[in-house]
Amino acid sequence: MTSHRMSELMYDSIDATGIPGSAAVVAGYGDGKYLWPSSWWDLFPAAVHLVIVVSAAHAGDVLDVEDGDATPAEVPGWVRRFNRPSRRRPTIYCNRVTWPRVVAALEAAGLSAAAVDWWAATLDGTQDVAGAVAVQYEDLGPYDVSVIHDPTWAGGHMVPTSQLGDDLLVLVHHLTQFWCFGPVDPTGQQDFVNTVRAGVGVNTIADGWMTLPQAQAWQAAIARLVADDEKLTHLQTGAPGVDPVQLQASLAQLAKDVQQVLVDLQAAAGNQAL
Repeated sequence: MTSHRMSELMYDSIDATGIPGSAAVVAGYGDGKYLWPSSWWDLFPAAVHLVIVVSAAHAGDVLDVEDGDATPAEVPGWVRRFNRPSRRRPTIYCNRVTWPRVVAALEAAGLSAAAVDWWAATLDGTQDVAGAVAVQYEDLGPYDVSVIHDPTWAGGHMVPTSQLGDDLLVLVHHLTQFWCFGPVDPTGQQDFVNTVRAGVGVNTIADGWMTLPQAQAWQAAIARLVADDEKLTHLQTGAPGVDPVQLQASLAQLAKDVQQVLVDLQAAAGNQAL
């Protein structure tokens, strides 16, 4: 399977309960027999939501053009009626065979392929399709997986996860200085980050994209850890007036927060290898 740098995965399904809760982008149905109830959208509060419609008579973010759903001939009318303030332009979902027919219908109506974004369906493992902003390449049973090549298409202000790697390194530098030397001196922090980044090959964790809410959640977790670290600066073992019970409680809380941040990072990075 091709490895894509600076790309995000999107999940879609006729049943949202099977989609990973850490998904940054989810696509579900806004009409038809697989209409998603609101409770399914609520399963992904931090994700970008894309509404698929199978009928050109209905409003949505994506028009599903395939046998039994919308037809290429219906695309121009749906495009002209498109009114989704959060989307940059209409998106058409179809396979590689159908796409030329969609383009022909658009051109016959005085439009062009540039009037829409194309979410291509391959489902054979192919992830690179010329002209597609996203490619649905695999059916895993409970859900389908797509790779997003253009993060601006997904919307929701996507953030590169390499920024999270820098956050983590700042934290490591912070904690290491405390445990080794006591009160933290931020001097050399950026040098430390740059050195480690260079040593591991540019990025500190696998490149990917996450939504702004996910990035904010991660940054808040980092802030909690830094705050815990600072609270411990006067509780080092052997320091005058140290309360052993308070020290143990503080260390236990720090360990708990570290574990939670690692969980958050794994989810934010789309379960990519750290």
